[in-house]
Amino acid sequence: MKKTTTWMVATLGLVMVVGAGCSSKPASQVNLEALTKSFEAHATKAKEGQDFDAAGFEAQVNDKTKKIYSGKDKLDVELLKSGEVVGFKDKNSNDTYEKATDEQIFSLQVEKDKKEVVATDEHKHHYRHRPGGGFFTGYLIGSMLSRQRGHYGGRYWSAPSSARYVKPGYYGKSVRSGSRTSTRRSSRSGGFGFGK
Repeated sequence: MKKTTTWMVATLGLVMVVGAGCSSKPASQVNLEALTKSFEAHATKAKEGQDFDAAGFEAQVNDKTKKIYSGKDKLDVELLKSGEVVGFKDKNSNDTYEKATDEQIFSLQVEKDKKEVVATDEHKHHYRHRPGGGFFTGYLIGSMLSRQRGHYGGRYWSAPSSARYVKPGYYGKSVRSGSRTSTRRSSRSGGFGFGK
């Protein structure tokens, strides 16, 4: 009996270790694919001389029929001085994103060199979207890139080389740690890079 119990305990321990190594990342509250497409539609409508319509985009993000954000709390949206658009839970109710107090749920950045929009959720899942048409000649994108250039000292933002990208259709599926959802760029180490 003692020998059987020892084997059972050893087997259970092995199952627990293997199971822990294959754990899933927490489910995202944001469908990054739908978010980037909605952002593209919103950005293309922006007219010269108008500032970013954060309230309009915010309404789309919080509209449950759009299936962009599944969380219970309302998200606020803001275009930062760095050119980044953030969606966040406003913990101190001051209608302004403050990194120290508010909970960031997603961010959207424009990567000028690759002509892509990169979305990131609260679990550091990244999704890249290549908009069609004259997206990169639009007023809002020009404004975002201008902010980037000012914020980063004459350079533009680029995604971290360590970014792991999810593929279209990923939302709602568990993303396993160690899965092969990354691109070749994710194999290199490094932080944020800047284009010329």
